[in-house]
Amino acid sequence: MDVIKKHENETTILNIQGKVDSVSAPQLEEILLPTFNEAEQVILDFSEVTYVTSAGLRVLITGHEAAQARGASMTLRHVSEDVMEVLDMTGFSSFLVIE
Repeated sequence: MDVIKKHENETTILNIQGKVDSVSAPQLEEILLPTFNEAEQVILDFSEVTYVTSAGLRVLITGHEAAQARGASMTLRHVSEDVMEVLDMTGFSSFLVIE
């Protein structure tokens, strides 16, 4: 997994590329959580995410909670059908902001 970080005003965009699994999830968490200290809005661009495991879902929960605690927002964008199916089946689509 690779993450490309881009800043636009008060927004930080994290373009995530590859699988978010038990190997890469800790790396994503290390990048994601400090981002809420520098941006009011964090966008996770999932256009190049091919697979998400339970470890990746845990990072999304942690990010969602961190955003709420800091009064920030976290949005997932460009989620593939396969990943969206996982988010729907697990109920994550009911509380995450997905565009």
